[in-house]
Amino acid sequence: MLAGLGPVAADPVDRAAPPVLVPVRVDGAVGAALDPALVTAAVAPLLRGGALGPGRTPARMIDVESGDVLFEQADRPTVPASTMKLVTAVSVLDALGQDATLQTTTVILDPSAEVPRVVVVGGGDPSLRSTGTRIGGAGTRLSPASLRDLADSTARSLRSRGIDRVRVGYDDSLFVGPQLHPTWDPSFPAAGIVAPVSALQVDQGRRSPTGVARVPDPAAAAARTFAEQLSDAGISLGGRIRRGVATADSVLLAEVSSPPIGTLVERMLSTSDNDYAEALARLGAAASGFEPSFDGVAARGGAVLVVLGVAVEGDRVADGSGLSRADALTPGTLTGLLRAAADSYGPIASGLAVAGATGSLRSRYDTPATDSARGLVRAKTGTLTGVVGLAGYASRADGRLIAFAILDDSVPGGAHAGRAAVDRAVATLVTCACTQPAEAADPSPSPSDGPVPSSSGGFTP
Repeated sequence: MLAGLGPVAADPVDRAAPPVLVPVRVDGAVGAALDPALVTAAVAPLLRGGALGPGRTPARMIDVESGDVLFEQADRPTVPASTMKLVTAVSVLDALGQDATLQTTTVILDPSAEVPRVVVVGGGDPSLRSTGTRIGGAGTRLSPASLRDLADSTARSLRSRGIDRVRVGYDDSLFVGPQLHPTWDPSFPAAGIVAPVSALQVDQGRRSPTGVARVPDPAAAAARTFAEQLSDAGISLGGRIRRGVATADSVLLAEVSSPPIGTLVERMLSTSDNDYAEALARLGAAASGFEPSFDGVAARGGAVLVVLGVAVEGDRVADGSGLSRADALTPGTLTGLLRAAADSYGPIASGLAVAGATGSLRSRYDTPATDSARGLVRAKTGTLTGVVGLAGYASRADGRLIAFAILDDSVPGGAHAGRAAVDRAVATLVTCACTQPAEAADPSPSPSDGPVPSSSGGFTP
Protein backbone atom coordinates (compact mmCIF):
# COMPACT_ATOMS: atom_id res chain seq x y z
CA MET A 1 0.00 0.00 0.00
CA LEU A 2 1.25 3.47 -0.82
CA ALA A 3 -0.10 5.38 2.14
CA GLY A 4 0.12 2.81 4.91
CA LEU A 5 -3.48 1.70 4.66
CA GLY A 6 -4.49 -1.89 5.30
CA PRO A 7 -5.83 -4.12 2.53
CA VAL A 8 -9.19 -3.11 1.15
CA ALA A 9 -11.94 -5.37 -0.15
CA ALA A 10 -15.48 -4.89 -1.31
CA ASP A 11 -18.34 -7.01 -2.49
CA PRO A 12 -19.19 -6.41 -6.14
CA VAL A 13 -21.80 -3.71 -6.69
CA ASP A 14 -23.38 -5.73 -9.44
CA ARG A 15 -26.04 -8.08 -8.10
CA ALA A 16 -27.11 -9.13 -11.60
CA ALA A 17 -23.77 -10.65 -12.60
CA PRO A 18 -23.61 -14.36 -13.36
CA PRO A 19 -23.45 -16.45 -10.15
CA VAL A 20 -20.22 -18.11 -11.31
CA LEU A 21 -17.61 -15.76 -12.73
CA VAL A 22 -14.60 -18.04 -12.35
CA PRO A 23 -14.12 -21.82 -12.37
CA VAL A 24 -14.44 -23.68 -9.11
CA ARG A 25 -12.17 -26.68 -8.54
CA VAL A 26 -13.14 -29.33 -6.05
CA ASP A 27 -9.59 -30.18 -5.04
CA GLY A 28 -8.46 -26.57 -4.75
CA ALA A 29 -5.22 -27.34 -6.62
CA VAL A 30 -3.57 -24.96 -9.06
CA GLY A 31 -2.58 -26.56 -12.34
CA ALA A 32 0.84 -26.66 -13.94
CA ALA A 33 2.47 -23.39 -14.89
CA LEU A 34 1.88 -22.09 -18.38
CA ASP A 35 4.66 -22.41 -20.94
CA PRO A 36 5.55 -18.96 -22.38
CA ALA A 37 6.52 -20.53 -25.72
CA LEU A 38 3.12 -22.18 -26.05
CA VAL A 39 1.27 -19.03 -24.97
CA THR A 40 3.21 -17.00 -27.51
CA ALA A 41 2.51 -19.51 -30.28
CA ALA A 42 -1.22 -19.37 -29.48
CA VAL A 43 -1.64 -15.63 -28.95
CA ALA A 44 0.88 -13.83 -31.15
CA PRO A 45 -0.75 -14.66 -34.52
CA LEU A 46 -4.00 -13.09 -33.31
CA LEU A 47 -2.31 -9.75 -32.58
CA ARG A 48 -0.71 -9.16 -35.97
CA GLY A 49 -1.90 -6.66 -38.58
CA GLY A 50 -5.31 -6.70 -40.15
CA ALA A 51 -7.79 -5.19 -37.72
CA LEU A 52 -4.97 -3.94 -35.49
CA GLY A 53 -2.08 -1.58 -36.27
CA PRO A 54 0.55 -2.29 -38.90
CA GLY A 55 3.29 -3.11 -36.39
CA ARG A 56 3.35 -5.53 -33.50
CA THR A 57 0.57 -4.70 -31.05
CA PRO A 58 1.98 -3.91 -27.58
CA ALA A 59 0.88 -6.65 -25.19
CA ARG A 60 1.95 -8.43 -22.01
CA MET A 61 0.55 -11.37 -20.05
CA ILE A 62 1.83 -12.52 -16.66
CA ASP A 63 1.02 -15.20 -14.11
CA VAL A 64 -0.37 -13.29 -11.13
CA GLU A 65 0.93 -15.76 -8.54
CA SER A 66 4.50 -16.01 -9.72
CA GLY A 67 4.91 -12.84 -11.75
CA ASP A 68 6.32 -14.91 -14.62
CA VAL A 69 6.00 -13.24 -18.01
CA LEU A 70 4.03 -15.53 -20.32
CA PHE A 71 3.84 -13.31 -23.38
CA GLU A 72 5.31 -9.96 -24.28
CA GLN A 73 5.75 -8.01 -27.46
CA ALA A 74 6.42 -4.36 -28.32
CA ASP A 75 6.14 -3.30 -24.67
CA ARG A 76 6.35 0.41 -25.48
CA PRO A 77 4.50 3.43 -24.07
CA THR A 78 1.12 3.58 -25.78
CA VAL A 79 -1.96 5.76 -25.52
CA PRO A 80 -3.94 3.79 -22.90
CA ALA A 81 -7.36 5.39 -23.35
CA SER A 82 -9.65 4.36 -20.49
CA THR A 83 -7.29 1.73 -19.09
CA MET A 84 -5.78 4.82 -17.42
CA LYS A 85 -8.70 4.55 -15.00
CA LEU A 86 -6.84 1.66 -13.33
CA VAL A 87 -4.20 4.16 -12.18
CA THR A 88 -6.95 6.46 -10.90
CA ALA A 89 -8.55 3.58 -8.99
CA VAL A 90 -5.33 2.69 -7.18
CA SER A 91 -4.62 6.37 -6.48
CA VAL A 92 -7.90 7.13 -4.74
CA LEU A 93 -8.29 3.78 -2.97
CA ASP A 94 -4.83 4.08 -1.50
CA ALA A 95 -5.30 7.68 -0.47
CA LEU A 96 -8.81 7.50 1.01
CA GLY A 97 -9.59 3.81 1.51
CA GLN A 98 -12.67 2.07 0.19
CA ASP A 99 -15.01 3.05 3.05
CA ALA A 100 -14.60 6.84 2.96
CA THR A 101 -17.56 8.91 1.79
CA LEU A 102 -17.82 12.37 0.27
CA GLN A 103 -19.99 15.06 1.86
CA THR A 104 -21.95 17.74 0.04
CA THR A 105 -22.94 20.31 2.65
CA THR A 106 -24.80 23.55 3.14
CA VAL A 107 -23.58 26.29 5.45
CA ILE A 108 -24.92 29.68 6.44
CA LEU A 109 -22.43 32.52 6.24
CA ASP A 110 -24.22 35.31 8.09
CA PRO A 111 -27.09 33.94 10.20
CA SER A 112 -27.78 37.32 11.80
CA ALA A 113 -28.22 39.15 8.48
CA GLU A 114 -31.65 40.24 7.36
CA VAL A 115 -31.37 37.85 4.42
CA PRO A 116 -28.54 35.39 5.22
CA ARG A 117 -26.67 33.51 2.51
CA VAL A 118 -26.79 29.72 2.32
CA VAL A 119 -23.88 28.20 0.43
CA VAL A 120 -23.80 24.72 -1.12
CA VAL A 121 -20.29 23.33 -0.66
CA GLY A 122 -19.12 20.69 -3.11
CA GLY A 123 -17.19 17.74 -1.72
CA GLY A 124 -16.20 16.23 -5.05
CA ASP A 125 -19.03 13.68 -5.19
CA PRO A 126 -19.41 12.72 -8.87
CA SER A 127 -22.54 10.66 -8.20
CA LEU A 128 -24.69 13.42 -6.66
CA ARG A 129 -28.15 13.42 -8.23
CA SER A 130 -30.89 16.05 -8.33
CA THR A 131 -33.32 13.53 -6.84
CA GLY A 132 -32.96 10.22 -5.04
CA THR A 133 -32.99 8.20 -8.25
CA ARG A 134 -31.14 4.91 -7.95
CA ILE A 135 -28.40 4.47 -10.55
CA GLY A 136 -28.37 1.17 -12.43
CA GLY A 137 -27.65 -0.37 -15.76
CA ALA A 138 -24.44 -1.70 -17.30
CA GLY A 139 -24.04 -4.16 -14.46
CA THR A 140 -23.84 -1.79 -11.49
CA ARG A 141 -26.23 -0.47 -8.86
CA LEU A 142 -25.78 2.33 -6.36
CA SER A 143 -27.91 4.78 -4.42
CA PRO A 144 -26.33 8.22 -4.70
CA ALA A 145 -26.88 11.23 -2.49
CA SER A 146 -29.77 13.49 -3.45
CA LEU A 147 -29.59 17.26 -3.81
CA ARG A 148 -33.31 17.36 -3.04
CA ASP A 149 -32.67 15.63 0.28
CA LEU A 150 -30.01 18.26 1.00
CA ALA A 151 -32.45 21.05 0.16
CA ASP A 152 -35.18 19.57 2.36
CA SER A 153 -32.78 19.11 5.28
CA THR A 154 -31.46 22.64 4.81
CA ALA A 155 -34.99 24.04 4.83
CA ARG A 156 -35.76 22.27 8.11
CA SER A 157 -32.55 23.54 9.64
CA LEU A 158 -33.30 27.09 8.56
CA ARG A 159 -36.85 27.01 9.95
CA SER A 160 -35.51 25.72 13.26
CA ARG A 161 -33.44 28.93 13.39
CA GLY A 162 -36.45 31.09 12.52
CA ILE A 163 -35.15 31.83 9.01
CA ASP A 164 -37.53 31.69 6.06
CA ARG A 165 -35.76 33.85 3.47
CA VAL A 166 -32.20 33.42 2.20
CA ARG A 167 -29.81 34.12 -0.64
CA VAL A 168 -28.06 31.15 -2.27
CA GLY A 169 -24.38 30.71 -3.10
CA TYR A 170 -22.09 27.85 -4.01
CA ASP A 171 -18.53 26.82 -3.23
CA ASP A 172 -16.69 24.61 -5.71
CA SER A 173 -13.20 25.56 -4.51
CA LEU A 174 -12.15 22.01 -3.54
CA PHE A 175 -10.84 21.48 -7.08
CA VAL A 176 -8.57 24.01 -8.76
CA GLY A 177 -7.15 24.72 -12.20
CA PRO A 178 -8.66 24.24 -15.67
CA GLN A 179 -11.88 22.25 -15.86
CA LEU A 180 -11.06 20.80 -19.27
CA HIS A 181 -7.66 19.34 -20.10
CA PRO A 182 -5.92 21.33 -22.86
CA THR A 183 -5.51 18.15 -24.93
CA TRP A 184 -9.22 17.28 -24.81
CA ASP A 185 -11.42 18.05 -27.75
CA PRO A 186 -13.51 21.11 -26.78
CA SER A 187 -16.59 19.31 -28.07
CA PHE A 188 -16.45 16.67 -25.32
CA PRO A 189 -19.00 18.34 -22.96
CA ALA A 190 -21.57 19.00 -25.68
CA ALA A 191 -21.13 15.44 -26.94
CA GLY A 192 -21.74 14.06 -23.45
CA ILE A 193 -18.28 12.51 -23.11
CA VAL A 194 -17.31 14.39 -19.95
CA ALA A 195 -18.44 17.47 -18.05
CA PRO A 196 -16.11 20.30 -17.08
CA VAL A 197 -14.47 18.93 -13.93
CA SER A 198 -16.03 20.44 -10.81
CA ALA A 199 -16.15 19.67 -7.09
CA LEU A 200 -19.87 20.48 -7.21
CA GLN A 201 -21.99 18.91 -9.90
CA VAL A 202 -25.37 17.26 -10.03
CA ASP A 203 -26.49 14.62 -12.53
CA GLN A 204 -22.89 14.66 -13.79
CA GLY A 205 -23.33 18.16 -15.13
CA ARG A 206 -26.04 17.17 -17.60
CA ARG A 207 -28.41 19.76 -18.95
CA SER A 208 -31.24 17.47 -17.85
CA PRO A 209 -31.08 14.43 -15.54
CA THR A 210 -31.70 12.02 -18.42
CA GLY A 211 -29.90 14.00 -21.11
CA VAL A 212 -26.45 13.65 -22.64
CA ALA A 213 -25.03 17.13 -23.25
CA ARG A 214 -23.26 18.81 -20.33
CA VAL A 215 -23.49 22.39 -19.07
CA PRO A 216 -20.46 24.72 -19.26
CA ASP A 217 -20.53 25.43 -15.50
CA PRO A 218 -21.70 22.38 -13.49
CA ALA A 219 -21.38 24.11 -10.10
CA ALA A 220 -23.56 27.07 -11.09
CA ALA A 221 -26.14 24.69 -12.57
CA ALA A 222 -26.16 22.63 -9.37
CA ALA A 223 -26.71 25.77 -7.31
CA ARG A 224 -29.65 26.79 -9.49
CA THR A 225 -31.22 23.36 -9.04
CA PHE A 226 -30.65 23.57 -5.28
CA ALA A 227 -32.27 27.01 -5.13
CA GLU A 228 -35.35 25.71 -6.93
CA GLN A 229 -35.59 22.78 -4.54
CA LEU A 230 -35.09 25.01 -1.51
CA SER A 231 -37.94 27.18 -2.76
CA ASP A 232 -40.09 24.06 -3.22
CA ALA A 233 -39.32 23.26 0.43
CA GLY A 234 -40.88 26.55 1.52
CA ILE A 235 -37.88 28.89 1.82
CA SER A 236 -38.15 32.27 0.06
CA LEU A 237 -35.20 33.37 -2.04
CA GLY A 238 -33.70 36.82 -2.48
CA GLY A 239 -30.79 38.18 -4.48
CA ARG A 240 -28.63 36.51 -7.11
CA ILE A 241 -26.95 33.11 -6.87
CA ARG A 242 -23.22 33.76 -6.47
CA ARG A 243 -20.02 31.73 -6.30
CA GLY A 244 -18.29 32.08 -2.95
CA VAL A 245 -16.12 30.28 -0.44
CA ALA A 246 -17.33 28.94 2.88
CA THR A 247 -15.41 30.52 5.76
CA ALA A 248 -14.09 28.97 8.94
CA ASP A 249 -16.91 30.49 10.96
CA SER A 250 -19.66 29.25 8.62
CA VAL A 251 -22.43 27.34 10.39
CA LEU A 252 -23.23 23.85 9.08
CA LEU A 253 -26.87 23.43 8.16
CA ALA A 254 -27.12 20.01 6.49
CA GLU A 255 -25.14 17.41 4.60
CA VAL A 256 -25.58 14.35 2.41
CA SER A 257 -23.01 11.61 1.87
CA SER A 258 -21.95 9.76 -1.25
CA PRO A 259 -21.74 6.00 -1.54
CA PRO A 260 -18.37 4.68 -0.31
CA ILE A 261 -15.29 5.36 -2.42
CA GLY A 262 -14.99 1.65 -3.17
CA THR A 263 -18.47 1.67 -4.70
CA LEU A 264 -17.68 4.74 -6.78
CA VAL A 265 -14.50 3.07 -8.04
CA GLU A 266 -16.48 -0.02 -9.03
CA ARG A 267 -18.96 2.12 -10.95
CA MET A 268 -16.16 4.08 -12.64
CA LEU A 269 -14.42 0.92 -13.84
CA SER A 270 -17.45 -1.10 -14.89
CA THR A 271 -19.08 1.67 -16.91
CA SER A 272 -15.86 3.52 -17.83
CA ASP A 273 -17.31 6.73 -16.41
CA ASN A 274 -15.15 9.74 -17.25
CA ASP A 275 -16.80 12.12 -14.77
CA TYR A 276 -16.24 9.73 -11.89
CA ALA A 277 -12.65 9.21 -12.99
CA GLU A 278 -11.72 12.88 -13.08
CA ALA A 279 -13.29 13.60 -9.68
CA LEU A 280 -11.75 10.54 -8.05
CA ALA A 281 -8.34 11.35 -9.51
CA ARG A 282 -8.43 14.82 -7.93
CA LEU A 283 -9.60 13.43 -4.61
CA GLY A 284 -6.74 10.93 -4.63
CA ALA A 285 -4.29 13.69 -5.43
CA ALA A 286 -5.59 16.03 -2.72
CA ALA A 287 -5.58 13.34 -0.04
CA SER A 288 -1.96 12.56 -0.91
CA GLY A 289 -0.68 16.12 -0.67
CA PHE A 290 -0.91 17.01 -4.35
CA GLU A 291 -2.90 19.83 -5.90
CA PRO A 292 -6.44 18.77 -6.89
CA SER A 293 -5.91 19.77 -10.52
CA PHE A 294 -4.78 18.14 -13.75
CA ASP A 295 -1.17 18.88 -12.73
CA GLY A 296 -1.73 17.27 -9.35
CA VAL A 297 -3.41 14.26 -10.92
CA ALA A 298 -0.41 13.81 -13.20
CA ALA A 299 2.04 14.06 -10.31
CA ARG A 300 0.05 11.71 -8.08
CA GLY A 301 -0.44 9.16 -10.86
CA GLY A 302 3.26 9.13 -11.65
CA ALA A 303 4.08 8.72 -7.96
CA VAL A 304 1.71 5.77 -7.68
CA LEU A 305 3.47 3.95 -10.51
CA VAL A 306 6.91 4.67 -9.05
CA VAL A 307 6.05 3.49 -5.54
CA LEU A 308 4.40 0.35 -6.87
CA GLY A 309 7.62 -0.31 -8.76
CA VAL A 310 5.90 -0.60 -12.13
CA ALA A 311 6.83 2.73 -13.75
CA VAL A 312 8.97 2.69 -16.87
CA GLU A 313 10.54 5.46 -18.90
CA GLY A 314 7.94 6.99 -21.16
CA ASP A 315 4.95 6.53 -18.83
CA ARG A 316 2.89 9.72 -18.69
CA VAL A 317 -0.24 10.53 -16.70
CA ALA A 318 -2.11 13.57 -18.00
CA ASP A 319 -5.64 13.04 -16.68
CA GLY A 320 -7.67 10.56 -14.65
CA SER A 321 -10.00 9.28 -17.34
CA GLY A 322 -7.67 8.44 -20.23
CA LEU A 323 -9.36 10.89 -22.60
CA SER A 324 -6.05 12.65 -23.21
CA ARG A 325 -3.73 11.45 -25.93
CA ALA A 326 -0.89 12.82 -23.81
CA ASP A 327 -1.35 9.78 -21.55
CA ALA A 328 1.10 6.93 -22.15
CA LEU A 329 1.48 3.57 -20.42
CA THR A 330 3.13 0.30 -21.36
CA PRO A 331 1.36 -3.05 -21.11
CA GLY A 332 4.08 -3.95 -18.61
CA THR A 333 3.11 -1.02 -16.40
CA LEU A 334 -0.54 -2.06 -16.45
CA THR A 335 0.08 -5.75 -15.74
CA GLY A 336 2.39 -4.80 -12.88
CA LEU A 337 -0.31 -2.54 -11.47
CA LEU A 338 -2.93 -5.28 -11.87
CA ARG A 339 -0.72 -7.78 -10.06
CA ALA A 340 -0.36 -5.38 -7.14
CA ALA A 341 -4.07 -4.53 -7.16
CA ALA A 342 -5.16 -8.18 -7.07
CA ASP A 343 -3.84 -8.48 -3.52
CA SER A 344 -4.74 -5.12 -2.01
CA TYR A 345 -7.52 -3.27 -3.84
CA GLY A 346 -10.70 -5.35 -3.90
CA PRO A 347 -12.95 -2.79 -5.61
CA ILE A 348 -10.71 -2.93 -8.67
CA ALA A 349 -11.21 -6.65 -9.30
CA SER A 350 -14.89 -6.47 -8.39
CA GLY A 351 -15.47 -3.34 -10.45
CA LEU A 352 -13.92 -4.52 -13.69
CA ALA A 353 -16.44 -5.36 -16.39
CA VAL A 354 -17.15 -9.09 -16.80
CA ALA A 355 -16.84 -10.55 -20.28
CA GLY A 356 -20.26 -11.07 -21.84
CA ALA A 357 -22.06 -10.02 -18.67
CA THR A 358 -21.55 -6.53 -17.26
CA GLY A 359 -20.41 -3.01 -17.93
CA SER A 360 -18.40 -2.15 -21.02
CA LEU A 361 -17.88 -5.88 -21.77
CA ARG A 362 -21.56 -6.80 -21.61
CA SER A 363 -21.97 -7.04 -25.37
CA ARG A 364 -18.60 -8.62 -26.10
CA TYR A 365 -17.34 -12.23 -26.00
CA ASP A 366 -20.45 -13.40 -27.82
CA THR A 367 -18.88 -15.05 -30.87
CA PRO A 368 -17.93 -18.71 -31.36
CA ALA A 369 -14.24 -17.70 -31.08
CA THR A 370 -14.70 -15.89 -27.73
CA ASP A 371 -17.81 -17.34 -26.07
CA SER A 372 -15.75 -19.81 -24.00
CA ALA A 373 -14.25 -16.89 -22.07
CA ARG A 374 -17.60 -15.41 -21.00
CA GLY A 375 -17.58 -14.80 -17.27
CA LEU A 376 -13.89 -15.73 -17.01
CA VAL A 377 -12.42 -12.36 -17.93
CA ARG A 378 -12.66 -9.15 -15.90
CA ALA A 379 -11.12 -6.17 -17.62
CA LYS A 380 -11.00 -2.44 -18.22
CA THR A 381 -11.71 -1.42 -21.77
CA GLY A 382 -10.04 1.48 -23.56
CA THR A 383 -11.26 3.10 -26.76
CA LEU A 384 -10.43 6.31 -28.57
CA THR A 385 -10.31 6.97 -32.29
CA GLY A 386 -7.51 4.72 -33.52
CA VAL A 387 -6.97 3.26 -30.03
CA VAL A 388 -8.10 -0.12 -28.70
CA GLY A 389 -7.09 -1.42 -25.28
CA LEU A 390 -8.04 -4.08 -22.77
CA ALA A 391 -6.38 -4.75 -19.41
CA GLY A 392 -7.50 -7.07 -16.65
CA TYR A 393 -7.56 -10.63 -15.38
CA ALA A 394 -8.22 -13.94 -17.11
CA SER A 395 -9.12 -16.93 -14.95
CA ARG A 396 -8.32 -20.35 -16.40
CA ALA A 397 -9.98 -23.67 -15.58
CA ASP A 398 -6.60 -24.96 -14.32
CA GLY A 399 -6.64 -22.32 -11.58
CA ARG A 400 -4.09 -19.98 -13.08
CA LEU A 401 -4.95 -16.29 -12.81
CA ILE A 402 -3.38 -14.22 -15.59
CA ALA A 403 -3.02 -10.45 -15.71
CA PHE A 404 -2.94 -9.08 -19.23
CA ALA A 405 -2.79 -5.78 -21.06
CA ILE A 406 -3.15 -5.21 -24.79
CA LEU A 407 -2.87 -1.66 -26.14
CA ASP A 408 -2.80 -0.50 -29.73
CA ASP A 409 -2.90 3.18 -30.66
CA SER A 410 -2.50 2.71 -34.43
CA VAL A 411 -5.72 0.87 -35.21
CA PRO A 412 -7.04 1.62 -38.71
CA GLY A 413 -10.70 2.27 -39.37
CA GLY A 414 -13.33 1.61 -36.70
CA ALA A 415 -12.71 0.08 -33.30
CA HIS A 416 -15.03 -2.92 -33.66
CA ALA A 417 -12.66 -5.15 -35.61
CA GLY A 418 -9.74 -4.22 -33.36
CA ARG A 419 -11.72 -5.07 -30.23
CA ALA A 420 -12.74 -8.39 -31.77
CA ALA A 421 -9.09 -9.27 -32.42
CA VAL A 422 -8.12 -8.41 -28.84
CA ASP A 423 -11.02 -10.45 -27.48
CA ARG A 424 -9.95 -13.47 -29.53
CA ALA A 425 -6.43 -13.23 -28.11
CA VAL A 426 -7.69 -13.06 -24.52
CA ALA A 427 -10.18 -15.90 -25.06
CA THR A 428 -7.32 -18.00 -26.44
CA LEU A 429 -5.29 -17.24 -23.32
CA VAL A 430 -8.18 -18.53 -21.20
CA THR A 431 -8.67 -21.79 -23.07
CA CYS A 432 -5.39 -22.76 -24.74
CA ALA A 433 -3.56 -25.99 -23.86
CA CYS A 434 -0.47 -24.01 -22.91
CA THR A 435 0.70 -25.72 -19.72
CA GLN A 436 4.21 -27.02 -19.34
CA PRO A 437 4.70 -30.77 -19.84
CA ALA A 438 4.23 -32.69 -16.61
CA GLU A 439 7.90 -33.66 -16.37
CA ALA A 440 9.00 -30.04 -16.84
CA ALA A 441 6.57 -28.48 -14.40
CA ASP A 442 7.84 -27.66 -10.92
CA PRO A 443 5.29 -28.99 -8.40
CA SER A 444 6.57 -26.76 -5.60
CA PRO A 445 5.00 -23.34 -5.08
CA SER A 446 6.94 -20.47 -6.58
CA PRO A 447 8.17 -18.00 -3.98
CA SER A 448 6.43 -14.72 -4.50
CA ASP A 449 5.68 -11.58 -2.60
CA GLY A 450 2.87 -10.79 -5.00
CA PRO A 451 -0.86 -11.54 -4.90
CA VAL A 452 -2.01 -15.15 -4.90
CA PRO A 453 -5.14 -16.57 -6.56
CA SER A 454 -7.75 -18.00 -4.25
CA SER A 455 -8.18 -21.77 -3.98
CA SER A 456 -11.41 -21.47 -5.90
CA GLY A 457 -9.60 -20.05 -8.91
CA GLY A 458 -11.10 -16.60 -8.42
CA PHE A 459 -9.70 -13.29 -7.32
CA THR A 460 -8.26 -12.91 -3.85
CA PRO A 461 -9.00 -9.29 -2.92
